[in-house]
Amino acid sequence: MRISHSGPAPTGRHDWKTLKTLTPFLLRYRWRLVVAMICLILAKVASVAVPLYLKQIIDRLSHPATAVMIPLAALAGYGLARLLSSVLGEVRDAVFARAVQGTIRSVACGVFDHLLRLSLRYHLNRQTGGMSRDIERGTKGIGFVLNFAVFNIIPTLV
Repeated sequence: MRISHSGPAPTGRHDWKTLKTLTPFLLRYRWRLVVAMICLILAKVASVAVPLYLKQIIDRLSHPATAVMIPLAALAGYGLARLLSSVLGEVRDAVFARAVQGTIRSVACGVFDHLLRLSLRYHLNRQTGGMSRDIERGTKGIGFVLNFAVFNIIPTLV
């Protein structure tokens, strides 16, 4: 069984170069990126507030003179913070999905355009099924890299 690759194996890592190449495509969706980052920040704030609300509930319950309404209000705040954390995470993903898909589409169209400009000899000597599989893997990789960079690496650096 012969395994064919569309090119030589990668020799070095070019992580920053890859991110730098994808940045102009992503910046076309600036406002979506900003809204997704705001949702990310608000979701993190809400998830940090959850234990604080839980602490308030426990502290208020330990005082016998405290009315029942104060712990109930703190419990409602706890529930709201948990709900907000989940909802904002989902809104972030929904808003950013269009930016990721648009970036993937732009890059894939550029790759296909490049492939269509190649000579007939190139296409006759290559296995086109292997190339389409490589392009599909590349587009999935772009989505993963963008999500990981925007929601994990950048917040960690900040």
